[in-house]
Amino acid sequence: MKRTLSIAITATVLLGATATLYHSDNAVIPLVQAAEGPFKVRPDPEGFDVPLSGYVLDQLAIPYIKDKKIRDDYAKTYWCGTPTGYYLERNPAPDPAILKLHAETLVARYRQD
Repeated sequence: MKRTLSIAITATVLLGATATLYHSDNAVIPLVQAAEGPFKVRPDPEGFDVPLSGYVLDQLAIPYIKDKKIRDDYAKTYWCGTPTGYYLERNPAPDPAILKLHAETLVARYRQD
């Protein structure tokens, strides 16, 4: 069954690629020219500016959750440390009292759902 499915998927991909490469009309994809002029928004040369809210605050509060099952469930959801790393790279770690309070909020939200 797995082999048949694998062959079917491979055949579908190859047929799609062949149809794209050998298009009968020799269609050309038009290029879009980038806008000119001064832009109002410039990228931050140092990286992303991540506020202490949402994902970052939730992830930093996870170690303060006392219930192991709830802590583990949140840890599975908030697995990406990139936003938190960006925040901690530029800002000091928040006060543990704030994180403990937010951990209680996370537990209440978990139990509500």
